[in-house]
Formats: sequence, C-alpha cells, structure tokens
Amino acid sequence: MTNLAGIVDLERYPLDRPDSTLWLEVVQAARASLGEDGCAVLKNFIRPEAIHRMNEETLARKHATHFSTQIINPYFHTSINPEFPERHPVNTFIERSSGFIPGDSWEDGCETRQLFEATAI
Repeated sequence: MTNLAGIVDLERYPLDRPDSTLWLEVVQAARASLGEDGCAVLKNFIRPEAIHRMNEETLARKHATHFSTQIINPYFHTSINPEFPERHPVNTFIERSSGFIPGDSWEDGCETRQLFEATAI
C-alpha cells in the first residue's frame, strides 16, 4: 500500500479507514452530490504541498504530452443526432483540444503515480 498521508488529507478523507463513520459520511456526501449535480467536489483532498510537488512532476514530463483535437458536442459525441432540433446542445459542436501524459512517463516513486495506483484499503 502506498503511504498516502503525504499526498491526501486522510483526516478529512479517511481512505485508509473504510470502517469509520467519517469514511461513510464522506462517501454518502459524494454520492449525494453525484446524484444531484453529476459531480462530487472533494475540497482540499490533495494536500497543498503535494499539489505543488505534483505540478512540478507534471512540468518535468511536459515534453511527453500527447495532444489531440476533436469536434464534439457537450456530451463528447461527434455526429449530429437527427432526433433533436438543430440548435439543441446535442447538435452543437465545438473544437476541443486535450493533452495527456502517458502512464509509462511516471516512474514508480513519483507522487502522481503513487496517487493513481494507491490501494488504500
């Protein structure tokens, strides 16, 4: 198990204590937000000092970024849906660019990889 204490605020988000009352409360609040808003915001989940270190890790790997551009609608679809009017959001398209750093660019010891591969429970 990766030691997440230096990356994640485990007092606020007890990933390492799935049997605790706080863990259940955090999970229930996240589920409620997902159900109501379609997203869950985990404020201060990553410790500020870890954010700084992870930003530095990202900048050091910027050269490895793969970029792509697509024409998509808000639902990430690429073709017109004739079941909806022309001006409906499902038929509204914009150019979207994105970039990602591939997984093999992150060595075992870096915090970004530790966070994504952590098995806290």
